[in-house]
Amino acid sequence: MKDKTTAALMAFFLGGFGAHRFYLGQIGLGFLYLLFCWTLIPTYPNVFLV
Repeated sequence: MKDKTTAALMAFFLGGFGAHRFYLGQIGLGFLYLLFCWTLIPTYPNVFLV
């Protein structure tokens, strides 16, 4: 099990790039975040889910 505190910190600092999703093993979502990071779309779920 991955540490949720580490995932939350990664989401806060690197969430737009999907680093926390890769860390949690959610590779598909990580690639979606990485694909859309330039549009700021991934920023909104990070604000509400963390």
